[in-house]
Amino acid sequence: MIRDATLHDSETLVALLDQLGYPDTASFIASRLTELLEHPDARVMVYEEKGRVVALLCTHFIPQLALLKPFLRISYFVVDEASRSHHIGAILEAHVEKLAKEKGFSKVHLDSAN
Repeated sequence: MIRDATLHDSETLVALLDQLGYPDTASFIASRLTELLEHPDARVMVYEEKGRVVALLCTHFIPQLALLKPFLRISYFVVDEASRSHHIGAILEAHVEKLAKEKGFSKVHLDSAN
């Protein structure tokens, strides 16, 4: 199940961000998450499986000077190591593409370090 993240997810998000290569976020995750949850151009979503958060997807709406329509940027996208190969990433990707299309965005943008 895909849902918006809440502050109650902070501890799990710290673990997921660590898997993504961002260690030591525990001291500031609550304040950053609060800021993003209140930001009109950001959305922080999680995927919950059997009552446990197993994935994180953070997106940002970005207006463009040279494009007629804005685009949606995926800034953080990670599935817990123990839950990979369950097609959760594909489900989240399809969800964000649907959101972008519904909002009339020109594209979805994702950079990967891998």
